[in-house]
Amino acid sequence: MSIYEKINTAMDNNDVNAYAELLHEDFKFVRHASNSEMSKSDWVNVISSMMESGKVTRTNSRCIYENDDIFCLLYTSPSPRD
Repeated sequence: MSIYEKINTAMDNNDVNAYAELLHEDFKFVRHASNSEMSKSDWVNVISSMMESGKVTRTNSRCIYENDDIFCLLYTSPSPRD
């Protein structure tokens, strides 16, 4: 199973531990609009809270690139400007 499939399975099952184990220690979540960044621990805290509240939603999820060492995932959501 690819990392992308494992991430989706963890999110579908609201499994924070499985999700966190898939992220590298140097993981960064970057918001493209503001260029703000979150560390792995910050991002896992956000995702954990969202999973617990049932507020995880994904739209237009796709894997941009994946090999044995690197994984890049893009989530896009409708913009309020659309």
